[in-house]
Amino acid sequence: MKGQVGLIDGIPLITVPSSYLPANVEFFIRIRCDSAPIKLTDYVTHENPPA
Repeated sequence: MKGQVGLIDGIPLITVPSSYLPANVEFFIRIRCDSAPIKLTDYVTHENPPA
């Protein structure tokens, strides 16, 4: 694979120009069958998690 610099847990690491990434994003993990990475817009945080 072109641009591959390593492998972590079976996931190839590929460097890309910073202009390909949105602001304040340092990395992302993409699933091969996924069409494009998107930023999460809806998520839930627990104020008082169990344990």
